[in-house]
Formats: sequence, structure tokens, C-alpha cells
Amino acid sequence: MSSAPRIISAEDLGLEFRDVFGPLGPARHVTGHFSAGPRAGDWKQAVDVARRLHVEHLDLGWGGCGYHYLIADDGTLVCLRPAELQGAHVGGHNGGNIGIVCAGTAGHRPTRAQRETYAWLLRNAHTAALPAEHRTAEDLSEAELLVHHMWHGHATNPCAGWFEDMFLAGAVQPAMGYGIDPDHQPRPTSNGYPPATDYKGIVADGRHVSVLEAHRAAAARDRDAQAGADRDDPVRPGLRRLALALDSAVF
Repeated sequence: MSSAPRIISAEDLGLEFRDVFGPLGPARHVTGHFSAGPRAGDWKQAVDVARRLHVEHLDLGWGGCGYHYLIADDGTLVCLRPAELQGAHVGGHNGGNIGIVCAGTAGHRPTRAQRETYAWLLRNAHTAALPAEHRTAEDLSEAELLVHHMWHGHATNPCAGWFEDMFLAGAVQPAMGYGIDPDHQPRPTSNGYPPATDYKGIVADGRHVSVLEAHRAAAARDRDAQAGADRDDPVRPGLRRLALALDSAVF
């Protein structure tokens, strides 16, 4: 893809984030995921998925959607969590780790448009092609590329399913009509994480946020509060509310 895909920012969607887990740090890893839900065939459906994930993750105390980017079937790039903030997408390994999600689940495969947008994002995430709040400090084409199950403690997680070959191929995707099937045996659909626990309003589910990450986040919040700072203050880009309906031509 030589030209930029359709890009929808968190500001366009009126999403507000809160600094729960602290700064991302240097983006040394990019981890691919599926959403374990229905596909997003176009930008409108992608917006619906993004908003649903944002609300769900807010309710878990994670400060908003735990993924940094979402890629729709039509190649639309939805920018979610600001790149400067640590995400909530690989329990125990969120530091320095950019999370990218495709709407879908086991058995779904990436579209050509998704492949092209993913490759474009890796090459351009650090450039002015992206809004400032979604721009990485590092060139993601040089980052280590992984999918969820490849991280320690997540080996039985089925994520990212058949999207795996796209995520691991990186900035150079296979030619049209050619795909690489994952060379592993089918994984369990139940990954055996311990029951989720709520620590001072931050849920540790193991899959996205570890108990240690929840404890550290709560402790940092308490320290900030004692110093007179409030981590519940909204973080960019949630400074503008979208007043137009989804069928508007604003995008």
C-alpha cells in the first residue's frame, strides 16, 4: 500500500483515556491479537467494535481500550489508546509492547486490505502520517513481532488464530492469493487463566493484565494521589466529542 489507509483517531470517536498503567516506554515489541468476537467488515463496524472494547475495558479499570490500534476488514485503521500509554493486552508483558487487534476469532483469516494496512502501519507509525497522539517514537518495522500466545504464560491462548501469519510477516506481506498457515497444532479455546481478581478497581484477568500489573498500577495511583496528582484526569486524545452520526461523511 503506497497511500495511507482511512484513519480514524480516538479523538474522532470522542474516546477518553486515563493513565492507569503508566508510560509505554520504548516500543520494542508489537503484538497481534484477534478480538474473539465478530468481524468488522467496514469502518462503521470497526467503530462499533472500538467503542464496545473501550467501554468494556473502562469498566475493568484499565483506563480505556487496552489495544493501541484496530484494523478493519476494509483496511480502515482505528487508532485507540495513545501510543505513549502502556496498554492492557498481554498480561505481564505490556511494557514496551504495542497492541494491534483485528476483529474476529478462531477460523477467521486476514483480508488483503488488513495485510496492507498492517504493513503500512509498521512502516509509518513513527511518522507524521499518523496523528501525534498515536505516533510512536520508534520505527515499528524494527520491533520484535509477536502474537498473544507467543508470550510467556500465554502458550495455551488461541490468539491470534489465523491472523498469526499476517502479524508475523510484518511489513513485507505475502503476495496476493498466498498465505502462510500457522505450523502449530490447534490450541485449546480455553486458556486456563486463573479467575479474574479486582484490586482496588483494577481487574487482573491474566489474559490482558496480570495481578502484578494491577498491584503496581494501584500503588502508583495511590502515590500520585498523595502527591496531589490525579491519574483519573483524562488523557489526550479525548478532548472532543463527536456530534455526528455514524453515517456522516466526516471520515
